[in-house]
Amino acid sequence: ENLQFERAAQLRDQIRAARQIVERQKVVSGKQEDEDIIAFAQDERTGEACVQVFFIRRGKMIGRESFVLDGVAAEGNGELIGAFVKQFYDEAAFVPPSIVLPKDLDERKIIEQWLRNRRNGHKVTISVPKRGPKRALLELASENAAATLASLQAQWQADTNRQTQALTEVQEALGLQEPP
Repeated sequence: ENLQFERAAQLRDQIRAARQIVERQKVVSGKQEDEDIIAFAQDERTGEACVQVFFIRRGKMIGRESFVLDGVAAEGNGELIGAFVKQFYDEAAFVPPSIVLPKDLDERKIIEQWLRNRRNGHKVTISVPKRGPKRALLELASENAAATLASLQAQWQADTNRQTQALTEVQEALGLQEPP
């Protein structure tokens, strides 16, 4: 009886683990395609930006990564995306055949050709969807980028406040005129 209970618990845990894996690998496209979705959010006040990349392989989102950029000019959004794409794929181990962006690039044809060379001659298409499932994914990536940026900014502010408080305490403890 105890053995049956343990076996049932093991099965329950295995089912839970399988469900978690399936949840993480959400199907985002009926097509079995590989693509990266790249979006960004920017705080025009501080010049900080967050780029979010969704990695879709065989129609499933297998992961995402965030990158924080500092001191970015608000009017250079198109240039920002172009510069990010060039730097990101220069170091990437894998270049997918499709890259989805929020804005078109001035050098799109040149960058597509460069990416094609990185893929050993296989075509790479950069697109900017106006509607449909890819547009929805792009909007989700933008929302994630904005949330990540806001969360990081709150964390940085909390760290700054802790430092200021600690320096004030040291100043008071040592009887200094100003914080050290």
